[in-house]
Amino acid sequence: MDKLVLLNLTNNQLTQLPDPLFKDLINLKNLTMRSNKISTWGENLFKRTYKLEILDLSQNMITLVNSSSVRDFKKMKTLDLHQNPFACTCHLRWFRDWTNTTEIMILHSETYLCNSPPEWHGKKFLSFDRHKINCVWFTTTQIICAAAGGFLIFVIVIAFVYKRRWYIKLRWYRIRRSLKRSSGTRKGDYQKISGDVNQYDAYISSASDNYQWVLKNIFPGIDSGDLDTEQFGGEFKLYLEDRDAVPGKSEVYNIIENMEASRTVLIILTKEYMAKERYKFEIITAIDLLEKSKISDILIVNVDGLTARHVTRLLLRKMERHDFLTWEDSEEAKITFKEQLVDGLRRKRRMENVI
Repeated sequence: MDKLVLLNLTNNQLTQLPDPLFKDLINLKNLTMRSNKISTWGENLFKRTYKLEILDLSQNMITLVNSSSVRDFKKMKTLDLHQNPFACTCHLRWFRDWTNTTEIMILHSETYLCNSPPEWHGKKFLSFDRHKINCVWFTTTQIICAAAGGFLIFVIVIAFVYKRRWYIKLRWYRIRRSLKRSSGTRKGDYQKISGDVNQYDAYISSASDNYQWVLKNIFPGIDSGDLDTEQFGGEFKLYLEDRDAVPGKSEVYNIIENMEASRTVLIILTKEYMAKERYKFEIITAIDLLEKSKISDILIVNVDGLTARHVTRLLLRKMERHDFLTWEDSEEAKITFKEQLVDGLRRKRRMENVI
């Protein structure tokens, strides 16, 4: 069998050519498989036909020839593929270029015809080249749609990140603090503010728009400190960001560390307060610290007469139970409010002393 030089398999209804088919025909020089139904062959079919010089695959069903199909044509002199239904698409570009450069004689190549795609049906194979077909993976419309879709996704992601920026800052801050605590305290690390656990009686959580209102209506007679030479004359140490924030530290640092250093959080509830994400973040932080027993309570001053439907769900239970102090502009109401606020702050201080 290994001495066979010529093999004719014409009109044998061949459809498949398994790789081992010619493995023992190492002396084969002339192979004819004309007029069958062969559409392709394996990349290892001619691996052992070292001396093959003439190959006739005409009048078959071959649509595509790629580089792996001819890589073992070491001694090949002539190749006949006429009357095959070539698919003149991007996948056939390699073979078309190869016919221009190979030293193998491509018999009857001038008669080769394209069978598909429709726009190339019946046209000569030799008229087909890479410059006459569009092999761009995406059309201009698809590229525009993809770009628009990508931009839309980008905008949505940016909007989501912006909306959740305070929660992202919180997670990142906690990760950093946890890592730094686990690796030991070093210079420059985040660490607990010096002093007692409760450095402040209350952390004032209010919108920047309400700053002057807070200074005018909360601090006098309540806060024990001063601001711009004004003595407030009270008995409680209140945390006010503009006065007490640690210079050079991030907003998240000052919110969390100073809130943890306070007995309670005093929320100045206004329309401006509920409209800003930062203060929703402060509410979440306060509730988290309350659940961990790091603060004793959350006190609410309802300035604008907001109801449960106006507030975040995190404050819903307090609002539904009417668990807040109400602010009114009448002098009698202001006196009552101040007495209630003082009583509330004193009660939190006494509770801590009892514990």
